Amino acid sequence: MTAVVVLLLESAVTVIAPAAAATPLDVFVGYMDTHSVASSTKQPKPWPYTDPTSYIGSPCPAYPNSTTCWDAAALRLDNPGSVDVTGVHPVVKIGSSTYNLWGTNLTVKAHGTLVLTETGAQNSTNFDATDFAPNAYNGGNTASCVNSGAIPDVQITFGGSTTSYLDSGQVLNGGGVDSGHCVNGSFVSGRLDESHPWVQIGTAAATAPSAPLSLAAVPGDGSVSLSWAAPTSDGGSSITGYNVYRGTIAGGESATPIATNVKTTTYTDTNRVNGTQYFYTVAAVNAVGTSPRSNEASATPQPTQPTVPSAPTGLSALPGNASVALSWTAPASNGGSAITGYNVYRGQTPGGESATPIATNVSGTSYRDTGEVNGSAYYYKVSAVNAVGTSLQSNEASATPQATVSSAPVGLVASSGDGSVALSWQMPTSDGGSGITGYTVYRGTSAGGESSVPIASNVPLTAFTDSSVTNGTKYYYTVAAVNAVGTSPPSNEASATPQAAATAPSAPQSLTAVGANTTVSLSWAAPASNGGSAVTGYTVYRGTTTGGEAATPVATNVTGTSFTDTGLINGTAYFYKVAAVNAVGTSPPSNEASATPQAPSGPVGYVQRVGSATASAARTTTTLTVGSSGVKAGDTLVVSLLLSSTSVTGAVSVKDSAGNSYAVARDVNDGSAGDRAVTLVALTTMALPAGATIVVTYSSSGETHVSVDELAGVTGIDTSAAATGTASTFSSGPATTTQPSEILFGVVGIESATTAPAWAAGWSALPNLSVSTDYLATAYRVTTTTGTYTATGTSGGQWMAALIALKTGATPQPNAPSAPQSLTAVGATSAVALSWAAPASNGGSAVTGYTVYRGTTAGGESSVPIASNVSGTSYSDTAVTNGTAYFYKVAAVNAVGTSPPSNEASATPQATAPSAPLTLSGTAGNGSVALSWAAPASNGGSAVTGYTVYRGTTAGGESSVPIASNVSGTSYSDTAVTNGTAYFYKVAAVNAVGTSPP
Repeated sequence: MTAVVVLLLESAVTVIAPAAAATPLDVFVGYMDTHSVASSTKQPKPWPYTDPTSYIGSPCPAYPNSTTCWDAAALRLDNPGSVDVTGVHPVVKIGSSTYNLWGTNLTVKAHGTLVLTETGAQNSTNFDATDFAPNAYNGGNTASCVNSGAIPDVQITFGGSTTSYLDSGQVLNGGGVDSGHCVNGSFVSGRLDESHPWVQIGTAAATAPSAPLSLAAVPGDGSVSLSWAAPTSDGGSSITGYNVYRGTIAGGESATPIATNVKTTTYTDTNRVNGTQYFYTVAAVNAVGTSPRSNEASATPQPTQPTVPSAPTGLSALPGNASVALSWTAPASNGGSAITGYNVYRGQTPGGESATPIATNVSGTSYRDTGEVNGSAYYYKVSAVNAVGTSLQSNEASATPQATVSSAPVGLVASSGDGSVALSWQMPTSDGGSGITGYTVYRGTSAGGESSVPIASNVPLTAFTDSSVTNGTKYYYTVAAVNAVGTSPPSNEASATPQAAATAPSAPQSLTAVGANTTVSLSWAAPASNGGSAVTGYTVYRGTTTGGEAATPVATNVTGTSFTDTGLINGTAYFYKVAAVNAVGTSPPSNEASATPQAPSGPVGYVQRVGSATASAARTTTTLTVGSSGVKAGDTLVVSLLLSSTSVTGAVSVKDSAGNSYAVARDVNDGSAGDRAVTLVALTTMALPAGATIVVTYSSSGETHVSVDELAGVTGIDTSAAATGTASTFSSGPATTTQPSEILFGVVGIESATTAPAWAAGWSALPNLSVSTDYLATAYRVTTTTGTYTATGTSGGQWMAALIALKTGATPQPNAPSAPQSLTAVGATSAVALSWAAPASNGGSAVTGYTVYRGTTAGGESSVPIASNVSGTSYSDTAVTNGTAYFYKVAAVNAVGTSPPSNEASATPQATAPSAPLTLSGTAGNGSVALSWAAPASNGGSAVTGYTVYRGTTAGGESSVPIASNVSGTSYSDTAVTNGTAYFYKVAAVNAVGTSPP
């Protein structure tokens, strides 16, 4: 076979990167060697090309049945997109020749490949034979392996535009790799086979997606639900979301979407106006851009019309004594209108419920049908009702009421006496359909530990006095009612401790006193004995000498074990005792405790000069800039001002950038000479950072002097004084202080001074301000006792002097908290539950936790806590032994330390009878019944020692005399039975405490 083109040596081929494309196709060039049946690294797969089978112009149409085949140059168009690309028009230009061989409306299938080859017979005049010079077949082996022919230009027309892709390696006209025939620049065989791997010369360009499909709109109540299908093409770039557009006329959707970046193909447009028609379109978005709009869809939201409810479900009937208890589940749908009630229908045959309900407007999902005849079967259905109407009826349920044991007696109360306990109770709410014949009384000495052997039977009334008791021992009681069917469940448990006549309590214990600023916090522990009558409160006594507490208390009826005495004089010692009160009287006083309240310590005194300024000419404002130290929040600023040759009246004000409030503390002038000294004070200021400004506004036609000073620890202005004169000694006049520690601030303004001012002993002078012979001088001192003080010093000239006395104070120092209050302890099975109230005072520092102490004797709590850092006001102690009494105290902890202990509380954990055995089932045999059950969910804190089996021949009619006791496992076979007779069984579990419910 003769080849029609010659390929270049591989070393002579230059392959450039694929051109950027304006089409959605990848463009390749290559050769097809149709003599081979397998692809290799040097050539594409041979014909027929089957991946997929989409090609035009096969050079070997009868392959493999025909050997009339030749080698062919080829184009390959790949579609990486998800939809078919149609309307493709490929053209090849080589030199001056144009090859338009494949049609103008080709299709490249989604994710498919279209291969286009030269057409015609071997050595025809198609583009393979005309434009491949100088390497066309020449019948010999002397041709050069280098191609200098024209560069092929592959042009793809799509969507109205044409893009050119240059075959720079001249693959289509002889360039590239000739495997095995072109050696050292020469062809080495008489036949030159062409082969070349695919070379990509164009890359598909991603586009915006196609439009979403099948948009549909479904109206709701005030909403429209939209759904659509994804575009057929994502444009070669994944869809990132959808935009939703809305309008109120067809085609009138706004250009601004109502929703963007919608991630799914559904969207609900809410808050629409019912009755208004809305029109919608949707567009898809990818990294390239936004698709065309989808089809338009419209809907008109309308209010939902309610219907009757669906039927109630799950109706069940439970028989009782002359009654049937019904319960059901609400309908799955209320029909869009609230359910207003239920109707109950009854019959005595299956499906025979009367059309007239026995109850209407039942508000819940349960109903008890009473007044029925025991032994008769009743059948029930229920329907739901709303504003629209009545639902279909529920499933049918039936039950047969039977007489039962009565319900438990209620309201058992135990009252202690001297050597006796008086019990009283109320009748059961139901006698089970059989009259009550008497009551049985049970007693124990631990909670839940009543003996199974009653201390009294056939008690005819609802009261009983137990006289066989010992004073000081706590007794626990339950009562059961008896009718012809059997014995009821036990009543609630009641307990009492018989005692001799009550007395006043013993004295409160462990009184402590902690002093603070004008206060003393007291805490104590409850008396060891309440005298047999509950403590109702405490009385607090106070004195100023040891043992000198007044007979008149400072507080009565204190309900907790702590008290804070306020309004005291710092530095004075106070002495306290506390007494407990019950219904009988008042206890002896507690131990004595004392404390001395103290004024809190804190920084008091002069801090710094914040700023100052002078001026020799008239002005109306002075602005000062705060230095690098700033002004601390809570400190006090004193502004001193000397105005010369001006009016002795007129407003003077100060503002700063933090908004602090300044008030005139003293304003003094020399009268007709027109000189004026003004002092303003800002108390407990907001902080001023470095660079903040303080602006002083005034009226002046002459010199001005302004200074601002910062003081710490000031709480208010106490008093002031001022005076003027011409003597060489200046004096503000006297000011009398009201507390020992105060800051005195002196201000003197001097006109035409003959000497600079000097302050008297005891004063700390601050820097003077001066212009010529005018001075503004300031000074301060801190007092330690109350008294009368004067700001004084020396300087010749006209002077105006003022003294401002400033009271001081600081934040009180925190203390440990007061004791936790109202500690209680409740015993349970293998546990004691503690709860308490937070301290009355946290000492000025937040409580961070609680510490729990335990002992086994009253007042014998260990110093090593059983729990620390308890975060709440409750704790469960599970490391206890049933039957052992435990005593507890709790202390609160803050950052300062630990509080005094709380009152003492005690409890004795007790085991109880087990809970009932579970899932009893019976299987009938020949002359036997096999029973099996599951162990109780709880053994009551004491191991189950066995089971007791009861039997009867009617439902609920099991005999109180068991047919088997001490059954060791969870199964039993009853062989004392008669075939054909129905038997009913119950099982109870037994532990060391007693017997469970059946």
